[in-house]
Amino acid sequence: MANHLQYFEARLFHVPKAYAQGASSSAAPAPAATKKLGLIAVLAENSLLDDTKRYASGGDSATLRERIFAYTQNAQNRIPHSQAFVMGVDSDESTFKIATVLEKMYNEGVDSDLLDANKINDDAVKEEDNTLIGVVLIGNVPVPVVHEEDGTAHPSLYPYTDFYRKRYIYNWQTDRFEANADSAVLKPEIWHGVIVPPSKNEAKARQELAEYFYKNNEYSRGNPDYAQFERRLLYANFPLTEKSLNFIDFRNYERYLKYMEEMVFGRYNKNLFREVIKEAAIDQQPDVPPEEVQPLIDDESLKNIPDTMTEIMMRSYTANLETGLKNYRGKLNEILKKSGRWVAGQTDTPTSLVTVRDEYAKYSLYVKQLALESFIDAEIRKVMDAQTQGIDLISGATLRIKLETDLGDQNHESYFRSFVDGQEVASMESAGQCGMYRGQRKEPTQTVLRNNSVYVEANRMYNPRTLLAPPQDEDGEYDEDWELKKDPAYIMYAGCTANNATRMDYDDTEEDIHLHQRPEFCRPDEAMKPLFDITGAKEANASVPEYEGESGCDLNRMHFQIGSKEPADFRGNENYLDYVEDEYDKTAIGVSLFSQDVGEVIHEAYNKLVSRGKLQPLADSSMRPM
Repeated sequence: MANHLQYFEARLFHVPKAYAQGASSSAAPAPAATKKLGLIAVLAENSLLDDTKRYASGGDSATLRERIFAYTQNAQNRIPHSQAFVMGVDSDESTFKIATVLEKMYNEGVDSDLLDANKINDDAVKEEDNTLIGVVLIGNVPVPVVHEEDGTAHPSLYPYTDFYRKRYIYNWQTDRFEANADSAVLKPEIWHGVIVPPSKNEAKARQELAEYFYKNNEYSRGNPDYAQFERRLLYANFPLTEKSLNFIDFRNYERYLKYMEEMVFGRYNKNLFREVIKEAAIDQQPDVPPEEVQPLIDDESLKNIPDTMTEIMMRSYTANLETGLKNYRGKLNEILKKSGRWVAGQTDTPTSLVTVRDEYAKYSLYVKQLALESFIDAEIRKVMDAQTQGIDLISGATLRIKLETDLGDQNHESYFRSFVDGQEVASMESAGQCGMYRGQRKEPTQTVLRNNSVYVEANRMYNPRTLLAPPQDEDGEYDEDWELKKDPAYIMYAGCTANNATRMDYDDTEEDIHLHQRPEFCRPDEAMKPLFDITGAKEANASVPEYEGESGCDLNRMHFQIGSKEPADFRGNENYLDYVEDEYDKTAIGVSLFSQDVGEVIHEAYNKLVSRGKLQPLADSSMRPM
């Protein structure tokens, strides 16, 4: 040892011995500015100090007494103007006596003659004033149990650290520390530490203590291998945990595990939610036969819920274990706060560790699935040639018209751009951009866990954020002359805005059609901007064909719009709206499905060109082009 620890003459606990530590200087900052000498009391279990066995650790061996003294020296070195000392305590000592001695040392200090008589502290300066600033418990040193006003009791270090306006006061009649109703503030006057080995086996526990003190000493010496550490507590109270978890919360946790894969990959839809609330309804009506259970949400209401909203709604019926025990955890956090040692962020419970494991399982499932998909994609690419990987699409078509009339031949050429649900084919980078339909229909006999697929129409119209509203001026006043169906965005998206998501008829006549709003006003085969929006995903009507075996880019799913071959003249250019008709019940010109008869396409194009003054009208307007 660098110095020799000397005995205090005083019998502080009526125990045979107490040990004093020499003073030392250090560059470490003091925790608080004070002129008094700071006393650090290290309370060690007597049986540890009396153990003569040498414990090996890190290539070194020493007795526990030597390691505890080294720890005490290091504690003193860290705090300038401090005096650290070791005091032996029996494991059955009275906690009241310990608290009394510590309080006396805080208020009155230790006889300065004891300190000045220490040769290690002989610095020619007499220490007149000293006070207790910290206490450390090592081994099986008794810890007080405090009793709350509500009748509960728990271990707490406050009787050893709180000496002014005490939160807990010793009651002579009941022989216990009880809550002080006149002091609700938890504010200890000194800091504390507790060093207790985790093992219940005495031999193993002492070896653990020896290893701890060895590592602590290496840390104090600046060894970088021991510079990082953390303090944590495992709190396990299985009877109270079981009592705190009610049946509904437990069933929510079981559903959380059951549908974990669906939630990890975001497969939220009404089919899944319907199964979840069906189970929840049975749980909440345990005395009712399953066939007579009242649904939590009726089917008609469920039909109107967007699939994207079911994720939020499912949280009421699926939850991890810690969520189900939130009240229990809240009470535990209060106990930890009152312990004067631990805080919530440093504490684990068996249920919190289970929750961490569940979260890791979710993460692992997600990562492994992505890795598997990437592997399969890579293997497929290896066996597919470039021609197989790509598909050819029609990005546009040229329509040439030659009219032979008595007035002479008239020739005109028009270019049509191709679209799939508003997505221009020429700007596509992947076949995945074709159309707004996704997924597939599952068989009626399949459960959602077997097949949770849904064939959806991911139409921006069902996304509330696509709602169009009149523009506002600087004063916040709305434009009274604004008409929805003349709005450029309404035209370019062919009426597929949230305004038409729900049928709204403002009168009983069809004459004022511009006042009406309804889903059929969304015309995907006339849109000039992409309609796909996964936020607006809605299960497709049963009458909508699924196009099994076909790509979303197939020709029969395309439509064509008249325009220029130059992209700058079309995409995002509002001048294109000059081509658009102002009729309320129509959206764009040149709308012609490729599947139409070619003669009808030409006839329609002819009428459009005549109306634009591009061609001279024929004498017989009913004449069909050859």
